Amino acid sequence: MQSYNLQTHIGKDGILHLDLPLGLKDADISVMVICQPLSKPAKKLEQMSVWEALQAFRADTDLDALDIDTAIFDDERKCEQERNIML
Repeated sequence: MQSYNLQTHIGKDGILHLDLPLGLKDADISVMVICQPLSKPAKKLEQMSVWEALQAFRADTDLDALDIDTAIFDDERKCEQERNIML
């Protein structure tokens, strides 16, 4: 039994094409194919929408480890408060 390990690309037709010269002719063989998708490369930041970039940041960053002082948000507007805006 021979084992082959390779990486290939499946085209837009969704069909995997394998050409393996085995050196056998006019023979019956058993074939096992295991397909494991490779992880997709991460999008570059400039290719992401703002929402995607925020989700990526939250997935990659331990927010508790940042040790942000929540007091910096104390003066932020609360929904129940009204605030006059000068235009």
